[in-house]
Amino acid sequence: MVRAAVAVFESPAGLAWVEPHYIDEWPGPPAYHGFAGTLRREGDTLVLDGPSPCVVREAAGSDRRGYPQVVRGCRAWRAWCAERGIDPEQERARLLYQEFPPPLPLSE
Repeated sequence: MVRAAVAVFESPAGLAWVEPHYIDEWPGPPAYHGFAGTLRREGDTLVLDGPSPCVVREAAGSDRRGYPQVVRGCRAWRAWCAERGIDPEQERARLLYQEFPPPLPLSE
């Protein structure tokens, strides 16, 4: 299965990503996905070894690998960001913080 992701990040359990359709009105399919396992890098590829193994590659804005739906989803997300004056990198950071906020300090 091939899916588009606008944000991919290491999670406390392994790997997580957010699909571009999180911008769609609710109800819709879940856009956040997380899988447990151990991450390793092989060149420009992230590999998650675990109960639900997966491979993550950057599409680099091209459908030459035969995944036009991935490119369309990411382009639609970038257009959504541009219409609202949102910087895509800041939006990725916001998504990361939303899913994995920094730990709260321990009270004494």
